[in-house]
Amino acid sequence: MTARRLQILGVCLALILQIAQSFNLYASPAQKSYWLISYRHGFVRRGLAGEIIRAIPVSSTSWLLHAAALTVALAPAALLGVLVVRLLRRGDSRSLAMALLLAASPFTFESLLHYKRPDQLGLVCLLLVGFVITSARFSARSYWTIGLLGAILAIIVLIHEGAALIYGAFIVPLIVCIPSRIPLSKRWAAAAAFFAAPTISLLAVLLWGRISPSVLAEILHDPQLTGVLPDAADVRRSVIPFLADSIGDGFSRVVQLGPVVLTCMACFGLALVAVQVWALRLAGVLTVPARRSWPKPAAWLWAWLVPAGGVVATFLTGIDWIRWFAEVGCSLLVLWTFALLSRPAPSEAAVSRLAIIAFWVVSIYLVALRPLGPLGFEYDVAAWFSWLIGL
Repeated sequence: MTARRLQILGVCLALILQIAQSFNLYASPAQKSYWLISYRHGFVRRGLAGEIIRAIPVSSTSWLLHAAALTVALAPAALLGVLVVRLLRRGDSRSLAMALLLAASPFTFESLLHYKRPDQLGLVCLLLVGFVITSARFSARSYWTIGLLGAILAIIVLIHEGAALIYGAFIVPLIVCIPSRIPLSKRWAAAAAFFAAPTISLLAVLLWGRISPSVLAEILHDPQLTGVLPDAADVRRSVIPFLADSIGDGFSRVVQLGPVVLTCMACFGLALVAVQVWALRLAGVLTVPARRSWPKPAAWLWAWLVPAGGVVATFLTGIDWIRWFAEVGCSLLVLWTFALLSRPAPSEAAVSRLAIIAFWVVSIYLVALRPLGPLGFEYDVAAWFSWLIGL
């Protein structure tokens, strides 16, 4: 068996292991609660999800809620699988190493299949835009396609605004920094065409999507809701109680976690990011000569300000830091993959045997991780350390 076939087999085994330990046909109460928010009591953020469920004529919505949660997990995972296949078909050492890291990383398939959150649909847009700009037919005339994908993200924002804050925000550097054969001004025009509609949706959600405590109480006592989700008022089993939160309320919840729990989550997430950056370096992927086609430093900085702002806003107002690290890590891996695919494959291997062995050791460690850790507000520090030791 050749080394190339052995690497492809390793990628397949990593995918099988990731799917086996994370895949579940059924949604948890919290995952189902996203699809029970609707516009029955007025405009509210994430209300489009419930409207989609209500528009489907069925006698019982229970199986429909499970299907919706499974769909938002499988859709981005399937497109991510297409990206892995593209890397395998390319076949050079860097592409095979990148495919292995995508398959083994707890930020990708494992996280997507485990969380089943509607904001994961933002990754669908990120991947589709990447496929468009790295295709051989991409040109300045592709604005219509980019704009259409932006309109799709605008609809997804009404299902979950988080889709635009991390996954969606990383589309700006994807468009501005990667397609080198397009003039920089036209890249910015494409980015503006993409984000016009999502910006309007996001502003509408931020300005008018919060409901009053009295309306929230009415929703939580609605027989149609409690009949499907009896624990709708429990913040550990439902996201519905958070609908009345302002930005200040979200920040207060983060502060209430305390410095020790926040430090534990931050260190764990940053350590995983660092391990994967080290793996990229071992595999020679970080040495891809991309700087010649990247824009000037000022333009590059402006392009990255958008995802940086989205990431900071998310971490300051949301308590699920481990999940945010998973989304940021996945977005960075996807961006670097498209940067790799946008350039010709090298004619010969640029990775030493020792580096390949070290990379495989790192990948085995990553694939052995259980689904990314517990939420900070559910566990005390002792539980956090026992979870880390039990990896």
